[in-house]
Amino acid sequence: MHLILGFVVSTALVLLARVSYIYFFDNSCFSLECMTQMSQIQYIMYAGLILLGTYNAHLMAKHQKYTLLVLEFLGTFLFAFALNFTALNA
Repeated sequence: MHLILGFVVSTALVLLARVSYIYFFDNSCFSLECMTQMSQIQYIMYAGLILLGTYNAHLMAKHQKYTLLVLEFLGTFLFAFALNFTALNA
């Protein structure tokens, strides 16, 4: 149960970070097409961030450290938001 919840929340936070970056900092376009224009490395890093957030949510919920879980989700959002500012051209 905690794995699914961690996956859903991590995915939502990564998408929220991408949408907020496009809305506030990338004034060139506001369509869904801009949301998917990323390098291959950035896709891999987003997927890794979602999987890491999922596993951390599972571990912290298993040991009932819910305060750390909130901080972990905040860190997931901030890292995903900062990842938008990097130029990862490969």
